[in-house]
Amino acid sequence: MALVAAGFLILGSGLISKEKRGKVLIKEQEFSVEIADNPMKRSRGLSGRAGLEMNEGMLFLFSGAGYQRFWMKGMIIPIDIIWIKDNKIVGFERNAQPEPGVKQGQLNVYSPPEAVDKVLEVPAGTVERLDIQVGETVVLSYN
Repeated sequence: MALVAAGFLILGSGLISKEKRGKVLIKEQEFSVEIADNPMKRSRGLSGRAGLEMNEGMLFLFSGAGYQRFWMKGMIIPIDIIWIKDNKIVGFERNAQPEPGVKQGQLNVYSPPEAVDKVLEVPAGTVERLDIQVGETVVLSYN
């Protein structure tokens, strides 16, 4: 089982326009997301990003459902991690914090409550702000 990481392993800063983009709709809030759909993009994730706007995020796509594990290696900003299976929210991790100076083997690892096929990372506080609940539908559109 691969370790994904909340921000993933190592990433540059800023959302890059030539990256795959999409939209995610949860409870009438639309998020503009960068798509992480291959091992390199998933390993970079949001690591090194200085910030996210309230309506931005990263959507991690996997070829099948699995217990995707995330950590905060290289992360600068706190995030909420939303676990998704078959376009339904199955769980979330609120306010995952960066862990500067923590050795790789000692970083917190976040795992979904069940196998997932998508993971959405959004700014910390989003789950609480939107009162997101397990079982809610997620509407996705991407290239």
